Amino acid sequence: QQQQQQQQQQGTTTATGSADGNGGGTGAGGGVQQLAMMKDVKRDTRVQVTGGQQKVGDKTLATKWYFPPATKKTPSPPPPVAEYKGDLTKAHGHMPALERELEMLPRARETFVSIGFATEAHADFARNWAATQSAVGLSPLLFAMDKGMDEYCKKHAMRCFPEHSMDNSIRTMDDFEGVVTGGVGLGGEKRHDFSKHSGLAFQTMGARKAYLLLAVVELGYRVLVSDADTAWMRDPTEFFMSPEADRADYWTATDCLSAERERHRGGCIALAENLNTGIMFVRPTAISKKMLAQWLHETVVVEDANLHDQHIFNFIVKRGLRGFEHWEPRDATDEAAGTRVYRAAEGYGAMGVLDLLRFVSGNVYFVQHLPREHDSKPYAVHTTYQFNGVQGKRHRLREEGLWVIDDDAYYGADGANFLSLRLWDEAGGVTPEAVADADCLRFARSAAQLDDPEADLSRVTACAQIDRHLAIAAYQREAVRNAEVIAEQLGRVLIMPALTCYCERYMGRTLPSCIIEGQDLTPGRPVMEPCPMDYMFFIPNWYSSKAPFREHSMLTNPRVPAEVLASRRAVYVGDAGGGEREAGAAVLPPAPTGADVEAVLGGLGEVRVLELRQPLQSLCTVDDAAAVDARMKTVIHSEVRWCDALKDGVMPC
Repeated sequence: QQQQQQQQQQGTTTATGSADGNGGGTGAGGGVQQLAMMKDVKRDTRVQVTGGQQKVGDKTLATKWYFPPATKKTPSPPPPVAEYKGDLTKAHGHMPALERELEMLPRARETFVSIGFATEAHADFARNWAATQSAVGLSPLLFAMDKGMDEYCKKHAMRCFPEHSMDNSIRTMDDFEGVVTGGVGLGGEKRHDFSKHSGLAFQTMGARKAYLLLAVVELGYRVLVSDADTAWMRDPTEFFMSPEADRADYWTATDCLSAERERHRGGCIALAENLNTGIMFVRPTAISKKMLAQWLHETVVVEDANLHDQHIFNFIVKRGLRGFEHWEPRDATDEAAGTRVYRAAEGYGAMGVLDLLRFVSGNVYFVQHLPREHDSKPYAVHTTYQFNGVQGKRHRLREEGLWVIDDDAYYGADGANFLSLRLWDEAGGVTPEAVADADCLRFARSAAQLDDPEADLSRVTACAQIDRHLAIAAYQREAVRNAEVIAEQLGRVLIMPALTCYCERYMGRTLPSCIIEGQDLTPGRPVMEPCPMDYMFFIPNWYSSKAPFREHSMLTNPRVPAEVLASRRAVYVGDAGGGEREAGAAVLPPAPTGADVEAVLGGLGEVRVLELRQPLQSLCTVDDAAAVDARMKTVIHSEVRWCDALKDGVMPC
């Protein structure tokens, strides 16, 4: 709390974004809300980004992390427009080059086309998206939304269509005027000039995506569309070509977090539940075309720059409903398929909601590990519900072996050496539970003293779940800090340990239960193991500080060279290990200095992986200790919070 207040006083801002540019709205849909901590800047102030700085009125704040602040009041969406009369994109002069491109896709007419969208800013995610789709047997087509992305596609031999070069390409919101008034009964409401507001850039992208999706559907194709920050693990053709899929006009993913509600309570959907358009499947029905045309129209004419295409899709399919009803009675009890079909808003037909265990959100996959718990084999994961921008998304995919485009050097083919760290020792009694039990009272008493400086701390004898989490987090962060210092001194790359968390992370309140409401984690005693690195560290700081590290699972990746796996040496600390120590193991003193580290480990340069079997809780003097301390303070900084946003400088816990 004191740290957050200090940041507010200093006028700094922290925020995150996502691989597809979506950083706003709910915690799902590819992004999170900003924790605004800017001195004298209101939440609804219009902010523009300029290079590595951001301007707020006449103020300039040096920061690399930004998302437009949400408005205090969300305006009502525009009313439905006149009935869609069909062939909107053809009426505007259709794109023969796109038709030819689609015809070249294998089995496009027999099955479906798989499309995505990206700008150069997220080119590596688009490449990973395409690589994972190709690996499972799909033939993805990426729409390159700017020239830089088009050039990247050519360099990496990706199948891309240069949307940015089409005759009717949409450069600004006003370029849509001919599209939405092309004699087909769609509206013509006055719009604002997007070029004056940075918040509309992503909104424009959403409109262009809706237009292209409608164009493909109007050509008679079934379409699977997914964001660039998804990774694919299985070929979904069997499902999307099944009679089950044919029951709905269109399918969408959900941000629901409960497999229990999905499987046993008639489906995990409610008006308050966010439908996530990061994965959609659209059949070329009249209803689907009408929905897409309405989606395009409302994305163009919306007056709030912070309402994006996903918000508007939710408005359209929920408008006028008091609750979702199953399309057929059997949906309420049919657990075998794991899918649900519902009645969307009047005129918008049958909407399918994809099974959250097979088309998985970031929280369900990376935090709760529900597919593993339910022995389900996902088709895809969407890296939503994360908090460290593109670096966090990339690292989560690496942790699960789903980031497939790193070069061989990343895994040690260039001769790099590594230092791995083991945090827990069950045989020695060093477990998360033991650490939490031993140290949580320190955090409980610190919290009590913050609430009341005169409090009698001897009367604080019980720990809340957050105290237990802070205890094991402090233990793990200290161990990682010391291991990183040793790794850098030895010229090695730290392989992160698998982390354990007791408290869920969210953009809103999770206290006192330490979980997001509606999850399947056990209230009061959740254990996330492993939990993502962005739950305990701010990953962008590792990159900006040039601190070398790898994901905890790296040595299990099949791309690690055999010579790396075959060259390992155990390292123990003090008396740890006892008679169970491996032959030839190195031993550090309990509180080594930099000189001790060099003396014991400096001569092991031929060993590719040094395995630190116990964490160092004390690391004494090293060369240039003040500079090391300052740098490590940045590296291990965490901007995690478990409360609502700051209000008048106070965290409302």
